[in-house]
Amino acid sequence: MRVRDRNLSDNFLHSIWHSEIPVINTHGTAKFILSRTASAHVKGVMTGEGADELFAGYPYFAANGRAGRPSGMRLQFANWYQLFASRQFVLGLLPIPREKDINRLIDLFGCAPYLGQRALFYARFIRAQLNRDFLRYFSPLGALQLRAGELRPLKIRTMTPVNLDRFLALTYDLPAYHLNFLADRQEMAHAIEGRVPFLDNNVVAFATTLRGEALLGEGAGKTLIRRAFAKRLPPETLGSRKKIFLSPPTAVDDILRSEWAYHLLSRDVTDAVGVFD
Repeated sequence: MRVRDRNLSDNFLHSIWHSEIPVINTHGTAKFILSRTASAHVKGVMTGEGADELFAGYPYFAANGRAGRPSGMRLQFANWYQLFASRQFVLGLLPIPREKDINRLIDLFGCAPYLGQRALFYARFIRAQLNRDFLRYFSPLGALQLRAGELRPLKIRTMTPVNLDRFLALTYDLPAYHLNFLADRQEMAHAIEGRVPFLDNNVVAFATTLRGEALLGEGAGKTLIRRAFAKRLPPETLGSRKKIFLSPPTAVDDILRSEWAYHLLSRDVTDAVGVFD
């Protein structure tokens, strides 16, 4: 199936309606179109949601688990190098934190989890777009302090950095974004039942017993899963690189030229909402 930018812009509102959350890309819209195409052939599919969160498949897991992190300018260069070397630059998955942000997060969580780094990093860009009256309500650090307070009874400071990152990803990103915009909602929109084998109770129970060292180094990038299924998968699957489900950012141009975007971004509407400048 060939998908063009126009297909993404034409289906963007529909995918958002089913997701019921704010989003920053059109990846879920691509999944919406894919699900519609699949619905002509099948009533059920198996998808891989949960595997990255449970088995530390994202690049940021290794970043938080690294001992002896440099600081200051050395930290900036080290993070930029890792970002480019990981070939994940297009995803924005590895925000470049300031030393001040790292220290704030260590005070709250005992380490610098990716969820916190991301919140503080993108907040600096978002702040510039906000209405001056709304700015006094905008406190990413305050939100992180609330999260840390909620998690304190769980003794998160006893977790390794990698396991804390896994816990936060499973608690927040997986249900709030992945399953809403990239998975379940887009499939159900076309009456397809999406099964998530990696989120099976037994698989999750096993994954939660894993220590950080089983997921880093030689075990990085979900190597554990590949080894477990080495005798069941064809060699080309075992040897393939991680394939990222991405939609092109150029689709945003078509979206912003649409009639409804002009309306939603008009002065009257933005003033009435009172969030953005």
